[in-house]
Amino acid sequence: MRKKIADLINIVFGFRKFIAWLGIFLTAIIFRLNDLVDGAQFVDLMKNTFLAFVTANGVEHVIGAVKSYADTKSTGDDPRTPYEDLVSLSAQEAEDLKKEHEHA
Repeated sequence: MRKKIADLINIVFGFRKFIAWLGIFLTAIIFRLNDLVDGAQFVDLMKNTFLAFVTANGVEHVIGAVKSYADTKSTGDDPRTPYEDLVSLSAQEAEDLKKEHEHA
């Protein structure tokens, strides 16, 4: 039971920005239906909050990627595959080198 609760908390925590944006969206719809905001204000609110949501997600993912890269560099692991250096070769040359490496 505790594992299920922990999983639910992790799911909710993972969607915290989306849930907050959805709350703002639903509140704005209610305000618009009751004529508390006009159409232009509604569009501005949705545009700005969605831009903030996308920006926050982007920054979070970039920071995660940088941390992951820094962690692999500090442990000395090379996250690249041995064939990533072959990108400048043609597809056929890269395939031939892979086959030679596998048979060696």
